[in-house]
Amino acid sequence: MQPVNQGEAQSFLDRLLGVLKLDAFTWNGIKLDPAANGQAWLIVLLTGLISGIGSARNIADATLQFQTAIDEAAKSDPELAGQLQTVALQSFDSPGGRISMIVSAIIGAVIAWLLFAALSRWAARQFFGADPNAASNEQMRRLTGWAYAPALLNILAPIPLLGTIATIAAAIWVLVSQVQAVKHGMNLTTGKAIGASIVAWIVPALVLILLVCACIGIVAATGGVTQTP
Repeated sequence: MQPVNQGEAQSFLDRLLGVLKLDAFTWNGIKLDPAANGQAWLIVLLTGLISGIGSARNIADATLQFQTAIDEAAKSDPELAGQLQTVALQSFDSPGGRISMIVSAIIGAVIAWLLFAALSRWAARQFFGADPNAASNEQMRRLTGWAYAPALLNILAPIPLLGTIATIAAAIWVLVSQVQAVKHGMNLTTGKAIGASIVAWIVPALVLILLVCACIGIVAATGGVTQTP
């Protein structure tokens, strides 16, 4: 059996593959390696960036489809087309709107990560009998940050069919990886790690919903919304 501290010698790519394979040796190596802190930040920031770019692309596609619908409506009902033209959708495809989406996605990813790390550790100790000294806050942050590694597959999202499969797989894979991070970080059974993760997922989900709503409101209030006379 390999000593756990050998995980420190893993390269970034080896560690990435180990996380994707849910390898216990890799998780334990991340837990003990302070150098994994910076790597965890890098992964979370990259996943937030990819998510933000994807959201901006989706809005651009929706705007194009909406404009096409307006053009079609104008042929039979100019008055309806004029009313539709005042809708604010086009504003979010502006440079400012795209930047706001990307920044919001990055901030949201960081907030969700830090909340999950703190809440999963708290839930594991509070409700599932984990040893208070099983993992420090810093160790849980780097473990749960690395758990976002499967979300890097979202870079394939623009590819027809493959992108859809990759997006769904990445979402499920991240959830499983987060459970593994909690399991190895807090020395829990899989069942208890799932329970602690469920508790930790609830609050970040609510925070992200509120953040998205607030960002949309900010974009609209700062002139992002434009109306056609």
